[in-house]
Amino acid sequence: MAKNVIVGQSGGPTSVINSSLAGVYKTAKDLGAEKVYGMRNGIQGFLEKKIVDMSEKIRTDLDLELLKRTPSAFLGSCRYKLPEIGENRELYDRIFEILAEYEITAFFYIGGNIVKSEECRQEVQQALDWGFEIANHSYDYASLDKASAEQIIEKLEKTDAILKEMSGYSSFLFRAPNVAYGDTMFEVIDAPIIDVSNWSHDYQDSVTKDQIVKNVKAARDGDIINMHSTYEKTAEAVPEILAYFQEKGIQVVSVSELFAIRGKKLMKGEKISRCD
Repeated sequence: MAKNVIVGQSGGPTSVINSSLAGVYKTAKDLGAEKVYGMRNGIQGFLEKKIVDMSEKIRTDLDLELLKRTPSAFLGSCRYKLPEIGENRELYDRIFEILAEYEITAFFYIGGNIVKSEECRQEVQQALDWGFEIANHSYDYASLDKASAEQIIEKLEKTDAILKEMSGYSSFLFRAPNVAYGDTMFEVIDAPIIDVSNWSHDYQDSVTKDQIVKNVKAARDGDIINMHSTYEKTAEAVPEILAYFQEKGIQVVSVSELFAIRGKKLMKGEKISRCD
């Protein structure tokens, strides 16, 4: 086994992303790895040398079991996309310098939000059962701003097929992974492209429950709010946010409901961040 191992998490956390982390840690230790490091906030944190010794966090079998059941991403996630090596060779040299410094010879990276996975299907089904609107967030978490027309169409059509099979609906709104946009996307995406006008910033590790509440309370009538169901702090913030909006007489609805109430059309191929 490699002398030292490092593992990170990225993308939108699913319900099993920490189970994967626990599996990497246990297997590496069982196979004789001296140290299993974790990178805080994915590759972005790694480049800033935000590296922790996982054995300081996982001391007992109970710690390992609790990690499997911990919501969100234990190490923190990020939305940073590495450039192609030819575009920034120095960045990759930096990565290998850090790996050498920590004597790391095995590198694991765990991602979330793969719609084909059984875990994501279960989450979509739960949303449908609860009456929530579901939408297309692409087939995986890779940005589409530099993808070809064929790649964009393939990923959206594959996702639409899965959602149609599960819901019986024939069309879905679309939100771009990593909020990354390119001209080709607007040329070929045959769906309304939903952007955001109010960011909860719940995906940032440093943002607390109280900050989420404060951020969302700043929303104006007609705003589209971005929050993530996979973070415990977000779940804790929701009751306070809903109570505040109710007190102010503001109705919380889905994006399609918002436009229907206002008598507005959701135009295909257009980026939409609010409904005036």
